[in-house]
Amino acid sequence: MFIRSASFVTASSKCSITQSSPVPCNNNNLTVSLTFNVPLFAACAPSVTISGLTGTVTPSGSLGLVSTGGSTGFSTADLANVWNRLDGTLTVNVTKSGQIGGDVTTGETSIVFNVPLKNPASGQDAPVLSVVGSFGGVSFGPLLSGHFLASSSGHPDDGLGGDSYNITQGVSSNAPQLTMLPLPTLYSQFPLFVVTNHMWTFVAQSSPFPCAANTLTFALQGRVSLLGACNPVITIGGLGGTATPDNASLPVSFVSDGSSANFQRLTTTLYGNWSQKAGNLTINMTSAVTAVSMVDILVFQITLANAPFPDSARSLCTPPLACDRVVTGVTSVVSTSLGGTAFTDSQWMAGYGSAPAVFGGTPLVAGTTFSISQAASEVVAAIGDALPLNLRSLTFNMWNSQTSANPCDNNAITVTLRVSVPVFTTCLYKGAVVQTNVTLSGLVGSTTPSGAINVVSSGSFASTGMWLSSGSLVLTPATTLIASTQASASGAHTIIFTLTNQQSANAGSFLTATSSPYSSSSNDNTNGGVMSILPLNWSTKIASQSTPWPCAPNTISITLQPFISLLSTCKASAADSAGRPNITISGLTGTTTGNNASLAVMASSSNSLPSTGSWNRATGTLVLVLAGDLIAGTAYSFSIVVTNQAQGQAAPSVSAFADRVTTVYSIFQRPSSTGLSGDMDLMFIRSASFVTASSKCSITQSSPVPCNNNNLTVSLTFNVPLFAA
Repeated sequence: MFIRSASFVTASSKCSITQSSPVPCNNNNLTVSLTFNVPLFAACAPSVTISGLTGTVTPSGSLGLVSTGGSTGFSTADLANVWNRLDGTLTVNVTKSGQIGGDVTTGETSIVFNVPLKNPASGQDAPVLSVVGSFGGVSFGPLLSGHFLASSSGHPDDGLGGDSYNITQGVSSNAPQLTMLPLPTLYSQFPLFVVTNHMWTFVAQSSPFPCAANTLTFALQGRVSLLGACNPVITIGGLGGTATPDNASLPVSFVSDGSSANFQRLTTTLYGNWSQKAGNLTINMTSAVTAVSMVDILVFQITLANAPFPDSARSLCTPPLACDRVVTGVTSVVSTSLGGTAFTDSQWMAGYGSAPAVFGGTPLVAGTTFSISQAASEVVAAIGDALPLNLRSLTFNMWNSQTSANPCDNNAITVTLRVSVPVFTTCLYKGAVVQTNVTLSGLVGSTTPSGAINVVSSGSFASTGMWLSSGSLVLTPATTLIASTQASASGAHTIIFTLTNQQSANAGSFLTATSSPYSSSSNDNTNGGVMSILPLNWSTKIASQSTPWPCAPNTISITLQPFISLLSTCKASAADSAGRPNITISGLTGTTTGNNASLAVMASSSNSLPSTGSWNRATGTLVLVLAGDLIAGTAYSFSIVVTNQAQGQAAPSVSAFADRVTTVYSIFQRPSSTGLSGDMDLMFIRSASFVTASSKCSITQSSPVPCNNNNLTVSLTFNVPLFAA
């Protein structure tokens, strides 16, 4: 009656528990191979209890165990079992009637069967397993993990997939090389070891320009396959500052590189839930990733509207300094009872450390960096242009010129401008599509009333602009203003408009340009300001008189040549019918010519000068109301006749100025004298006196005889002629 005690054969080659998959949410078949030292007889009610199978999501109950090998007579039908998920125990009863196995020499009996379990969403180390056998209610064992053939708790040396599997391995200058990541070696020997997922994300944008439609391309690679069984939800954060309003159905397009088998070709366009304020996009992948498909690499695109200006809340940078990074993660939801597991992620953003011109290769990440209207040869790609939502600022560079500096003249102003980023005709701003405009300010010095004025351009702007008399012109782009930072003419935008100069002189000012709703700065590169209006100065101002004699009729001759034109448009007001400035000659004092509103004026062959002027004797002022425009650079001569007073005087200061315009004061030039010094100087009058030389004055008599007639001969010499006046 020697009876062997039932036990496991503990040689490493006789017992093992291995797994089929370390992938989160995947079906995981544990292959249990056990060897007993005795045959299995139904009468002993043999059973096996495996403990420590924790972390799975397979619900409690009876599992569909499958026989995959073992001694003669062992089959699937013989495997009754009870599974308890909460404590991770599986009790297997061998129910075959009669005998299973039994080596004729050793009596050893083996059974091999599969245990169908499902891995959790979160990673875990392989738990410590324990196997206990029972014959006729007598337990034996336990077998621990260390007894199993190449089976262990914990994880393989390369198990959890740290940064050694970073997506950036083999990164070229502009694009990642996304390749299938190998599963840890020996993963099968660590039952219920589940790899902790880790996401690597490559992000690039198509446009760094404000108000542009910006396609963001994401390449996501998990440390392990992304299974539909996880009901994966992709959450993208850090996209604050865009102009795209909330949208519960934002299109998400999945793409591939067109050739590599590493990419999952999900042709279905999904729709994500977009929150503008939070800058988050949530994509439920359930309908795209089926319960049986395995997705290792995803490439998808979304299109957002860039804001009109860089987001001040974002930490913009100049790489390789630290930059804002888009936070991308995948949340796996297996069941509501387990909740979701958020995978950590690492980002690698295009253009972070190099200057991208075009993104391509494998995969085609972002197409051409500048995919919107611009002068391709004129805008140079810069480091950081492909960083997600890293926007350039709008800067205007301007050059201007004008056609006239004359007061009251029509002044055609030409402005040539370049923009550092494209300026679109419309822009999405605060939830609405608004018309963009460009405002030129600093045009001070015009009498043009507020209202619409004509604008000539090369098609860049509408044919009319809104003029504000405060000195601003609001322009409406007729098409996208292409960006240009270089010197070629193709990227310049030229506009011409006409304003009326004011009467008074103006130093001119530098222009500034702004664009709504953009935020912008501007540089006026002109050497001198626009709306420069010159004061009146006489390039020639000569006057002379015909005589210095007291009481003599004196012809005053004057020649004036203006440096600027005096125009009929210089009206003091709309009711002013004359419109031209009046020329006033002042300082002609010392005459006896009485006041005369129509003193005769003799002009030399010019219809611009009047035939009469208004004369005031007391002030010596002659006012000429012009009959026509005086043109800059043209000499105008005229004369008047006055009567000198009897008293002599030195030549007074005589000047000429015009009203309504700013006049530079200066006295008349002295003419070249042809007589005595100063005789032709205006209103110089000699003082009458005797010539006292002995030969010039005498009184003689004819007779010294008393009572005789005596004729006195008086001889006097005056220094001036004698006029009856």
